[in-house]
Amino acid sequence: MEQGLDMSSLIHVIGRDLTMKSLMSLPRYNYARIASLNRSFRELIRSGELYRLRSTHQVIEHWVYFSCDPLKWEAFDPVNEKWMNLPMMDTDLGIQFSDKESMAVGTDLLVIGNDMLGPGIYKYSLLTNSWSQGLPMNEPRWLLGSASFKNIAIFAGGVDRNGKIMDAVESYDSETGTWKTLPSMIKPRKFSSGVFMDGKFYVIGGISSNDSNPLTCGEEYDLDTQKWTEIPNMSPGGGGPRMAPPLLAVASNELYAADCAAMELKMYSKKNKE
Repeated sequence: MEQGLDMSSLIHVIGRDLTMKSLMSLPRYNYARIASLNRSFRELIRSGELYRLRSTHQVIEHWVYFSCDPLKWEAFDPVNEKWMNLPMMDTDLGIQFSDKESMAVGTDLLVIGNDMLGPGIYKYSLLTNSWSQGLPMNEPRWLLGSASFKNIAIFAGGVDRNGKIMDAVESYDSETGTWKTLPSMIKPRKFSSGVFMDGKFYVIGGISSNDSNPLTCGEEYDLDTQKWTEIPNMSPGGGGPRMAPPLLAVASNELYAADCAAMELKMYSKKNKE
């Protein structure tokens, strides 16, 4: 630590408040360099305080995470057109070749797959720029429907290590790194997709049993009432036992689906519920 420097002010000449405002407006890809300046800046980045301040002031950056190698990930900043190589994952061989889901939530990137001991979770922290083994779900599983909003992600359904299709639902809080069990879905399902829309969580499509019949319904979870509602005709269905989850995206609180077979982009009608 530098002698004679007031570490509480960060940039001594302008003071802590102006320092934080200046750092808050910088693109996120600069934070690794900022953390290398001295211990005070490094501890600031790792504390998460700067990210919470950005969230409060609605400073939002949408990064995209890619993996073209089982253990290698990259992040892309589409606004500034910057790439960042993440550290290599340090894990066993099992998860490399298993089905995996990934979810960016808050300052974490979660990778959920099937390792040698069953469903496993590996977590990349943007704060420390490192991978670690995350806390397991209360009911470990994979092949889930999931979506995130701010620092919360919800994971619904999936299969356990015995292949049982689940109706279990859990939320993950990136600020605490902990899991919370939520009310179960109406139908068990795997290979489903999840989205947040209008402040509610939706799980759509998938397969409910091993007879491979696809589900065309969706389910809506109200975070305030903590209740599920089934919504018919929310997914076009199709596919087979190894079907991929529906290709969905939400933009401006409107739900879109890509139909690869028909080469069409469809928008869900909330009014007509189809």
